[in-house]
Amino acid sequence: MRILRIVRTVDPASGGPIEAIKQISPHLSKLGHTTSVVTLDNPSENYFNDLPFEVIALGPVRNFYGYKRGLPKKLL
Repeated sequence: MRILRIVRTVDPASGGPIEAIKQISPHLSKLGHTTSVVTLDNPSENYFNDLPFEVIALGPVRNFYGYKRGLPKKLL
């Protein structure tokens, strides 16, 4: 199964959701599942180079709420 997760950021300083994804992804991989994460981070950030899943960076965004016009169309 392919799993797509959408989070505002994969910055480790943000904690919470990204830490949970980092913890569970290797276990899902052992079961044959592939995890991809869509984030609104800038693609040039270096903190997602060593993550155990594919990161699709669609940012940067300029607001705190993580609004990205056209995001639903990019997911299709």
